[in-house]
Amino acid sequence: MSAFYGPESPRPFSVISERYQRDVPIQRQLPAIDDGSQFSFGDEYNKAICDSVSRLAEINVDDLVCYVGPKKGSLAKVLEQRLKLVKGIQEVTPGEIVYEAAKTGRLIPVSVVNSEAEEHFSQLASQRDDDEDSPPIRYDKVIVRDSLEYLQDRKTFYMNAMRCLRPQGSLLIIQRPADMITLPYYSEARDRVQDSDVPVVDTINEIQSLGFDVEWDIIALPVLLSRTQWLTLLYHRYPNHLEVTSDADVTSGVRELSEGSLKYMWDRLEFTDRLLFVSVSQPLQSDALPECRRHGGSVLTTEPAPLIFTMPISPEMRPMVRDDNSEELERNRRLAAESRKEWFGTFCMENWRHVDSSVIPSQLTSRRV
Repeated sequence: MSAFYGPESPRPFSVISERYQRDVPIQRQLPAIDDGSQFSFGDEYNKAICDSVSRLAEINVDDLVCYVGPKKGSLAKVLEQRLKLVKGIQEVTPGEIVYEAAKTGRLIPVSVVNSEAEEHFSQLASQRDDDEDSPPIRYDKVIVRDSLEYLQDRKTFYMNAMRCLRPQGSLLIIQRPADMITLPYYSEARDRVQDSDVPVVDTINEIQSLGFDVEWDIIALPVLLSRTQWLTLLYHRYPNHLEVTSDADVTSGVRELSEGSLKYMWDRLEFTDRLLFVSVSQPLQSDALPECRRHGGSVLTTEPAPLIFTMPISPEMRPMVRDDNSEELERNRRLAAESRKEWFGTFCMENWRHVDSSVIPSQLTSRRV
């Protein structure tokens, strides 16, 4: 036994078994968080997300910015300091979700209370522009981070927020979709976040249905934390969409990571946080169709249904109209499919435009017809 526990001199005062460590409450093994600013992924992460926000939203130092997001882990002060905003940032909380415990122990979202963000933009949008006593506030940029699940009527919120912007202003939505999460969560947290997630397709479709242009991008931000810091954030339900997890889920989940995938990791963890950035702006032309594109990519325009036009043929026009010879075209298509040789001589230039180009041999498409 002495060889197992260590040398005889000096003799160990005590030996802590793994069973004793498992019996110690997890909250006694993690430090407490007293300051809300400690809910952060580190300076490197804050720098990267501020650079992304500045690039995608095109924020200037003299812009008036409104930040909508939960108090826990808020980026309002970080953005104000790093982007050198002379007018500061007005911070608005999206609200609070009330949960009730089910018989299985899971937390079920019941309702949303204190919908400050929706009420704030609703009141601003309802103010009259010609009211000299209380002129409406016009923002240059509105940033919405991790707040869509708190909104009871998202389409109305989007519409009111866009009405509170200046003509060249934009709305930037920052979300962490459940199917894109790269953070080392425990298994129960992944399932619970998936249940309460707002799908990306629904978000873009709702915005485009209001007639606004959408520009999106997916960015992976670096996260550098110690193992204790990461487990502490999870224990205090950060990021904010972990509020849906119960005390039992958090305790068992943190133990799952500390005794599982993170047990033999170095104290310094390095991973990425993949976020979705959606920029919303007014269309350049009032009668134009809403556009959707990736930042710096090509435009994907929502096209209407194809129009079918018909025109009756009068007897005078009949001699000038020629019926397509479908049998000849089908024979030519079979000939093109069966042979990989030059077959251009089988057609005259007048009928070449009737041939399906997809059946032309690939090595011949670049040759002169």
